[in-house]
Amino acid sequence: NEPQQHWGQGGRPVVGMDDVGIPVQLAAQLEGTVAQDGKTIGIVVEVRVGGSSVHTVTAKALVSRGGFNTLASYQSALMFGDKDVKCGDQNNPDIYKKPMIGVALCLPQTIGSTTGGMVFYTAGALGKLPACMCFSKPIDSLAAAGAILSDVWTETHMPVVDSLGDEFLEYVKTGMSVALAEDGTVTVE
Repeated sequence: NEPQQHWGQGGRPVVGMDDVGIPVQLAAQLEGTVAQDGKTIGIVVEVRVGGSSVHTVTAKALVSRGGFNTLASYQSALMFGDKDVKCGDQNNPDIYKKPMIGVALCLPQTIGSTTGGMVFYTAGALGKLPACMCFSKPIDSLAAAGAILSDVWTETHMPVVDSLGDEFLEYVKTGMSVALAEDGTVTVE
């Protein structure tokens, strides 16, 4: 039984919406590190919310160690009505043919087509998004736009945290429980 670990978002914005649909940015302040067997494996931050509603999420992790090609991953699920929303990107062996709906999608970054934002928006409109996304690297503008558009235009909430660091992606494994708290803290157990 492994201890739970916490990661903060390292001062990067977290996508969320206030009560009138305005994007919220969370400001973080370093609070300390998390160590296991004398090795630093995470960073804990105190996060002050600049808006009123960031949604709390707990889901099973789906981990991609490589870049997440949004279009390739979602294309067949969106075109052919795959209810499980299985990843269609055969170049991503970590998550190929694994269901992406309702999971905590843990990834370094998104890659590929400039349609990524619209793919996330469309998946949101169809109710086929992950429960949340946890990026080890800074989020790109297309993935951020897709999460925001989906939240504002479809009322589908998919909180996103970025810049969690390489230690986060090294620690988390597919199937582990990932909780994204309202304050932006990510807990993995």
